[in-house]
Amino acid sequence: MELLIDGIKLTGLGLTAVFLFLILVVFIIEATHKMVKPFEHLLEEPAPQAKSAGIDPRMAAAAALAADLHKKQ
Repeated sequence: MELLIDGIKLTGLGLTAVFLFLILVVFIIEATHKMVKPFEHLLEEPAPQAKSAGIDPRMAAAAALAADLHKKQ
């Protein structure tokens, strides 16, 4: 019976330690975010340029030629 009680105590101690560690990690992440926030504008990347929706005529010609050659085989 003593072993069971010791096991429950140890489990409670371990769960408490993990819970406190996770709370500490959350506070550290929030503090880091507050410290870095003023410098965010320095790290912003320009918006990616949208590719044209049209098909390159050379690629279309190559695809058509490949399809024709495949049909002839």
